[in-house]
Amino acid sequence: MSGLWTPNTGPESEPARPAPGGPPGGGPSGGPSGPPQAAYLGGENAAPGPEDQEIELDEESLAELREFQAQLAATPAIEVIANHAVGLYELAMLQLSIAAQAAELPVSERLRRVEEARTAADAFGGVVESLGDRFGPNAPTLAEALSQVRLGIVRVKAALEESGTDPGGPGPG
Repeated sequence: MSGLWTPNTGPESEPARPAPGGPPGGGPSGGPSGPPQAAYLGGENAAPGPEDQEIELDEESLAELREFQAQLAATPAIEVIANHAVGLYELAMLQLSIAAQAAELPVSERLRRVEEARTAADAFGGVVESLGDRFGPNAPTLAEALSQVRLGIVRVKAALEESGTDPGGPGPG
């Protein structure tokens, strides 16, 4: 059984499991047996949980989940993507902040944090640069944030490599 939902996939010998509180058949195909969301609620191709057990949701939780899905489906994709991109930026800045300010950590750990920041910044950059103007009025802000995080990475790494100490703190001794 695959953890990634795709339309009309899955072992053909395995019957569709209905989503809790969902329609009979609960297949993820979006056809008569139910919407694609069924896969996320325990349908045929849902990702296996602990010990591959189905998650039981009470009616209130199920209603909240369906409301969330409706809100997400009604939100323009570019807004959701921008939100996720900001999360990547925040991750990069968190790692960079630790690298720059955690004087109690060995320099090797702080340099590792710089590399973690670079990985998150590269992911952020991939999204920002590939979608560019599609972010509308947010495009310049995201591009500036990308420039700032990249500059910060270069500065913190150079300071750590040069002094072997906190970039803003006192030198050794």
